[in-house]
Amino acid sequence: MNLLDRVHRTPVPAPWAEGEKIPWDDPAFSARMLVEHLSQAHAALDERGLLLLEPAYYEAVRQRGQAGSTWYGAGSGLFSDRPHLALEESFWDEESRTTTTRYYVVDAASGEVTAHASTEQAYTDEELRDLLAECDFGEVRFYPSLAGIEDQTQEGFFALVARKQ
Repeated sequence: MNLLDRVHRTPVPAPWAEGEKIPWDDPAFSARMLVEHLSQAHAALDERGLLLLEPAYYEAVRQRGQAGSTWYGAGSGLFSDRPHLALEESFWDEESRTTTTRYYVVDAASGEVTAHASTEQAYTDEELRDLLAECDFGEVRFYPSLAGIEDQTQEGFFALVARKQ
């Protein structure tokens, strides 16, 4: 892959169409896998055990998708242990309520470009409650953070505790 490929890319990606998180590139499959993971968590818990999740606020997912483009240079980091330039662009899709983020990592020495992508689904509190109920969890409680109080280090995320029924 080279930079010219990136210049001529599809301007706005379709959610889950960037080849990320295979086989998560099908929204219906992704939803089924979430239910499967919650069902597995339910099965693993002792009777009346607690499930702790740290989902993103709906609005935080939307804002990430509307953040636009940015870039940074690094000697090493998440995407490469070598010097590189990382380009990032995000898109919000109102219909599917998803944010898709593309990451292009340019190796500083060779100029080789590696592409990554991620699609994040936004859920309302009610949708999370319904999803947990579908997997036989109840007594759902919401907290502003894992610490139980407003926490700037966890901005955009909240804590959710549900009890196995």
